Order: sequence, then C-alpha cells, then structure tokens
Amino acid sequence: MNYWANFARTGNPNGEGLVFWPQYDHDEDYLQINLEHRAAKQLKAGKYDFWTEVLPQKLQAQKEAHTEL
Repeated sequence: MNYWANFARTGNPNGEGLVFWPQYDHDEDYLQINLEHRAAKQLKAGKYDFWTEVLPQKLQAQKEAHTEL
C-alpha cells in the first residue's frame, strides 16, 4: 500500500523501508509483488522463449517427420 501512496503523492512509488521498485526499461527490471517483494528481470522470458524458439522448432520437426502425405 505504501508504494501506491508514494506514487500518488510524488509520482515515484519508492520510499524509505521499501524494496526498490525499478523503472521498467530495455533491461526489463520490475518489482515482483508477493508475500516478499523483490526486484527481478524479464518477467515473461520463459514464455517468450517458448513462443519464439521452442514452438517453432517443434512445428518444424513435426513437418519434417510427416512427409508421407
């Protein structure tokens, strides 16, 4: 709740005694809000890799394996 109050008051969610909430930019830093807050990077990197690398490889392998039609 302090993050929201700080943001409403100052435009910056960070404050004394809070885990630093980094500004999201090309480094993809973000604040993971959970029972214990922590700064982290690349929230959806695993999902991005699946859609851009794993799935295309699987689809290509399936096409190559089923050429008898």
